[in-house]
Amino acid sequence: MELREIEGAFQTAEILLVEVQDLDDVIGTRALRVVGDLAKFSSTVTTLRIPVVFYSLDKLDAWAFVYSEENDDPSSEFDQNDGETEALEEDLCAVDSKLEGFKRYIGSIGRICMYAPMEHIQLTYVIENPWFTEFWECRHAAVELSNERRHDSQSILIDEENKQLREVAARLDDLVNDKHFVRLPTQKAMLAYAKLHISGLDDVDKSFLKEAISDLYAKIVAKGRL
Repeated sequence: MELREIEGAFQTAEILLVEVQDLDDVIGTRALRVVGDLAKFSSTVTTLRIPVVFYSLDKLDAWAFVYSEENDDPSSEFDQNDGETEALEEDLCAVDSKLEGFKRYIGSIGRICMYAPMEHIQLTYVIENPWFTEFWECRHAAVELSNERRHDSQSILIDEENKQLREVAARLDDLVNDKHFVRLPTQKAMLAYAKLHISGLDDVDKSFLKEAISDLYAKIVAKGRL
C-alpha cells in the first residue's frame, strides 16, 4: 500500500495524520494492535473519536546489507589492534547472494507503523511490505551463517596457537638437560638463554614464556641442580 493511499484514507475520515521520526519509545505495554485492514483501523479510530494518528516510516537503508558486530550486537567483544577497538564489518551479499536482489529497494518504505493515543490505552497498526519481511529474514540467516563461519575460523586459529604453544613448551622442557641452562642463576637469564637457542620465542606470548621458565626453574631446583 502506498503512503498516499493511507493519507487519503485518513483525510476522508477527517483524522490528522502526523509523521514522526520514531515510535519505539512511545508505544508502551498497554498498546493494542488492531487486527484487520487499514479501513478497520481507520473506522476504529473514528468511532473512538481519536483526532490524530502518528506514524513512522521504516525504509531499507544501505547499512542493512553490511554486518557489523558493533551495530548488530553491542555486547560483542571486538578484536584488539594496538589497544584500539575495531568493529568487524562484512558484506552480507558475499555471504548470501540472494540479498543482492533486495538492493533495488534501498530507500523504499518497507514498513509503516501507526499509533493512535488514548487516555488509558493506545492503538497501533502496522503495514509491512512482504519484501521487507523477506529481506530481514534473509539478513538474519546471513548473519547467523557469518557468525558460524567466524566461529569456525577462530576455533581453527585457537587450535593452531595451542599446537604452537605445546611445541614451544616441549622445546623448553629439553633445556632441563642443558648443563649451561641449569647453571644460570636467574629466571631472567634463563629466558634470555632460551631466546638465543630456540627460534621464534619472540613471537610467543610473554606471560606464557614467563610461566614456562618459572616451571622449569622449579623443576631444576627440585632436582637439586642449582
